[in-house]
Amino acid sequence: MLQIVKQQRRLQGQQVASFNLNKTEAERCARLSSRQDAIGKSQGYVFANRAVTPPKHLRQKEYLFHLKKQFEESELVGAKEKARHLKEKLEQIQLAEELMQQREEYKRMKARREEDYRSALNTQMRTGRLETIPKSQPDSTEPVFGKYDTNADKLEQQRQRNRKVLREQLETVESRQRAAIAAEQRRRQDETTVLARARQQLMEEQSSRHALLFGARKELEKEWCKEAELKHVRERANSLRAQTPGKSVLDQAEKYSRCRQCQRRPCNRGESNIWSESRYASGSRLMV
Repeated sequence: MLQIVKQQRRLQGQQVASFNLNKTEAERCARLSSRQDAIGKSQGYVFANRAVTPPKHLRQKEYLFHLKKQFEESELVGAKEKARHLKEKLEQIQLAEELMQQREEYKRMKARREEDYRSALNTQMRTGRLETIPKSQPDSTEPVFGKYDTNADKLEQQRQRNRKVLREQLETVESRQRAAIAAEQRRRQDETTVLARARQQLMEEQSSRHALLFGARKELEKEWCKEAELKHVRERANSLRAQTPGKSVLDQAEKYSRCRQCQRRPCNRGESNIWSESRYASGSRLMV
């Protein structure tokens, strides 16, 4: 008995599990189909006035043309750079060769001069001209030059000339100092004038900017006040419109039709189109 109950429970669990599996699979398939439908719908649009899409090869040709042009430009720049480097290298080599030639020429000239000096000394030694030159002898025991240059008159004249030169030098120095001081004063005055002009221009610019900003702020405040007033008016109108449907009484009454049975007139005040019992007998087709 216990085994039968267990087997029934097992069968019931298998059925429940298979049902849950089928249900989950169906929901998954439904989600996938809905997602695919949404993707398909979102990817496809039809524009009636849209221009025809040009073929891809036109744009590819344009890209190819630009790429070729860029490649040629890069090749040209590289060739120019190589030519410049080669020219610089050749100039350096030529300069080194010229310096080497100048150095060799200097060495040859130096060696030639040394050889000339050596040959001249050898010639003098062979001829014996160095021994025949007499030794230097003083001509007199007293000084020969400047003997009469230091008398009293000449010394006084020299002093006067020195005083005059000193005075002229002092005047030149003073005049240069005065000119430097005047130039410095003029430079300071010019700088002061420029600074004052710049300060005045800055103050005027700040004043104009402040006036412009103040005017713009006033205009904005006016616009804001105007917009606020319009907003309040709209809000009051909306509130009034919300209180009433926005239609007149006649327009509101149009949706209420008259009774289909009695069809009373609008001026009816209690009257009825149905006959009373005195004029109609119940259950009879005749009216008296």
